[in-house]
Amino acid sequence: MELLAKESGGYPGHVVLDDDVVLPDSAAEAIARARAAREAALNAAAAATTALADAVRLLTELDLSTRDAGYLLGISHARVQQIAAPNPPTEDS
Repeated sequence: MELLAKESGGYPGHVVLDDDVVLPDSAAEAIARARAAREAALNAAAAATTALADAVRLLTELDLSTRDAGYLLGISHARVQQIAAPNPPTEDS
């Protein structure tokens, strides 16, 4: 940015860039598909998190051990404990 300002005789922070990028239709379509797929994946991940929490809650209410619940769900017993905790960690934790 500083080089652009120096070359244009301006000051850093006062340079205006015109980023009017023109892409072929195929690239725009690929970008749209990628964004849609990413949104679908985020929605699916949220649904999976909710379903897993529901299953953990149900299995622990049925007095299954955390090890048995973890085995049935394909996760560790420690993860079952985390999810079953009063304030379970989020996916970002």
